[in-house]
Amino acid sequence: MRTPIHIQTSSSNFPRFIQDGSYYVDKTLLVQEIVELNREVALYTRPRRFGKSLNQSMLQAFFNIQTAAEYEHLFDGLAISQNRELCEKHQGKYPVIKLSFARACTRSFEKSSQGIAKSIQDAIYDYKDIILNTDAIAYPRINVLRDYICAKMPVLDDPDILLVFTEFLHQYYKQRCVILLDEYDVPIQHAFLYGYYDEMMDLMRPLMTSTFKDNPHLRWGVITGCLKIAKESIFTGFNNPYVNTILTDNTSEEHFGFTQAEVDDLLHAAELSDCHDIVKQWYDGYLFGNKEVYNPFSVVNFVDRTMLSTNRTPQPLCFWANTSGNDIIRKILMLNPAEGIRDAFQTLIDGESVTLPIVENTVFRDMDNDPATLWSTMLFTGYLKPAAPVPLNAEAAPMVLPNNEVRNVIEKMVTKWLREEFRPQVTPLMEALLHGDAETAQNQLNLHLKETISCRDSQESYYHGFLTGLLAAARDKYRTVSNLEQGDGYPDIQIGALDYSTIAVLEVKHTSDETKLAAALDEAEKQFRSRRYDSPRQFYKTFHGYAIAFCRKQCLVRSIDYPITI
Repeated sequence: MRTPIHIQTSSSNFPRFIQDGSYYVDKTLLVQEIVELNREVALYTRPRRFGKSLNQSMLQAFFNIQTAAEYEHLFDGLAISQNRELCEKHQGKYPVIKLSFARACTRSFEKSSQGIAKSIQDAIYDYKDIILNTDAIAYPRINVLRDYICAKMPVLDDPDILLVFTEFLHQYYKQRCVILLDEYDVPIQHAFLYGYYDEMMDLMRPLMTSTFKDNPHLRWGVITGCLKIAKESIFTGFNNPYVNTILTDNTSEEHFGFTQAEVDDLLHAAELSDCHDIVKQWYDGYLFGNKEVYNPFSVVNFVDRTMLSTNRTPQPLCFWANTSGNDIIRKILMLNPAEGIRDAFQTLIDGESVTLPIVENTVFRDMDNDPATLWSTMLFTGYLKPAAPVPLNAEAAPMVLPNNEVRNVIEKMVTKWLREEFRPQVTPLMEALLHGDAETAQNQLNLHLKETISCRDSQESYYHGFLTGLLAAARDKYRTVSNLEQGDGYPDIQIGALDYSTIAVLEVKHTSDETKLAAALDEAEKQFRSRRYDSPRQFYKTFHGYAIAFCRKQCLVRSIDYPITI
């Protein structure tokens, strides 16, 4: 019987992965790429949760001179250990500064700037022993670093702080530094989302320039994030940085995400090889350069959940899509009118490709009313994929949704956006329902169905949510509730006036067969009457009951008559 494997789903700490015996998909050849590229700065952009932070932790463990003796054995048996010459020359030979700007994700400039400052403080604190014991005469600027260590709430008031830090480490160790910066674009994204973009750029631009441009104390800088921010925004004057995006034609191994072979090995180790097709449908489909890869976060969560489930039953869920990180897409959607992009979303959700523009450099100032920026941001953050490898400098390419997981989140996100977009047009529908006008209500609903996204295999719950979202627009005058017990059951939706003057009760049915739409309407009315959904009549001056039936982008509405109650 095979020994059960240990799956780690929540840590990006490479030493802990190896020391705890967790299953590790070997990405250590990224070290070889960094060394052989020998570029002063390398920028890797990939969607969130694709292993960027774990790779940065691995690079720190490999290069760090402070932990050379402690961590050298962690790489035994891993791919990079086969390159003995490289390991002898570079493993454990450099002072490493590891930073993450992930904490700079707040609604205020002050708190986000404090998050950046705290990350720098933590990096400096890693070297506190040598900093506190170094003679100030030998290194006069040491007090700048000491002040940072001792500050209860560090303030980023000196853009040269990392330049000073690298100068000190270079002088102390007689080796130039390796700087690892993870989540570099998080502060800029949140500044755009919450209205302090100019302030954040004024902070980030000099900090990045001082740290990475012509820094004589820098051996290599490795930067990771989701988006490639335009040079004029943040990378001004950088000397020929290496940029690797999801469109880069990789000639080496794919260092982010899981390849087919890696997924097959994981499923075999977990004794879940029979889940191959489910995993492929739900979590495969990303195209990085010319290599197809799986979402690693979702795959390991699927394996972990399935291994722990009763009878090891496969449970494909939206793991990646339900984590944080959708805000930037929602924001751009709200900035763009539905006209012109709604049809493209419909085609994508239907499983077909759409030729869409590509803007590789993100300029947040251009996002207002610019569909090209919307599509490109969705591409680089993992919501779209090229249908085939993209030629160099291509301005457009056929795009598709990568897999079932992404399709599910896009359906929900876009449907919500369209409800907001068309919310001002809901009044005629509401008025019709509250005045017993089934014909107008039916016409209005059919109009809204044409304006929104139809989802393949939509169930009754989809149309229930569609209606609830539309009717919630009038929450200042009416209370809309779902599945509240009435009579002998739970009608789908009730819209009641706050002054108890009028109420409308709706029972919804769905069919996937157009020829059965009228029968579905009859079924809704039958359930309405048999379960006495008219019971609220005793509390309201006016009562209206409706049977509603949906089939894709069509609906029928029928008024259910009862004696008027005064």
